Amino acid sequence: MQQLIDKLVQRGDKLSIVSGSLVVKSASGREAPSKWLEDNQAQIILQQAQREEALKKSPQDQTVDEWLYSYCK
Repeated sequence: MQQLIDKLVQRGDKLSIVSGSLVVKSASGREAPSKWLEDNQAQIILQQAQREEALKKSPQDQTVDEWLYSYCK
């Protein structure tokens, strides 16, 4: 099953974390509904953290913001 973070990136959305909150800049230019962000923020951040774990990256090596930036380039 494809992860949500992959679906967003594949359709061209840009993801970042600002002041501890997930920010999605959709490829369509439409704003992500606040209820959707609230419901999915933890899942997306968890998926990113699991990828870091799989890559054997320690938190001091790369921050979540740095990873999301490099992943979404």
